[in-house]
Amino acid sequence: MKTMWLAVAVWCVLAGEVAAQKLPPGVTVLKPSDLRWSESPRAPGVQAATLLGDPGKPGAYVIRAKYPPNLVNAPHHHPLDEELTVLSGTLYLGHGTPMDRATAIPLPPGSFIAEPANTIHYLFTRDEPVEVEIRGRGPRANIFAK
Repeated sequence: MKTMWLAVAVWCVLAGEVAAQKLPPGVTVLKPSDLRWSESPRAPGVQAATLLGDPGKPGAYVIRAKYPPNLVNAPHHHPLDEELTVLSGTLYLGHGTPMDRATAIPLPPGSFIAEPANTIHYLFTRDEPVEVEIRGRGPRANIFAK
């Protein structure tokens, strides 16, 4: 009898692994293999994938970006608040103009940035690639400092 119940329990576990759960309306679940990466129209060499929303339109968005080694994102600001989490690599953040690499803050994986609208900042990488997740409300824009 115990053997039969064990077999039933194993079957239930395996069946649960095979059958995908139907998600409730409005729920988005993405695995890394679901992401569609393409070159960013704003920054040559940067790969970006939109996870939620459309950064070019009003409303919430979430994007991932892969920055190559030695990337420089010159001083700029965004018209709306933006949040960024470093997922891998070390990103360097500075504020104001002119750009001063010596005073930039190194941000290792797990670091979080909340940039209020219109705050001039710059980002760069050194000898390793960096992956980040960016969240905000659209429409998103990079307005470079003069």
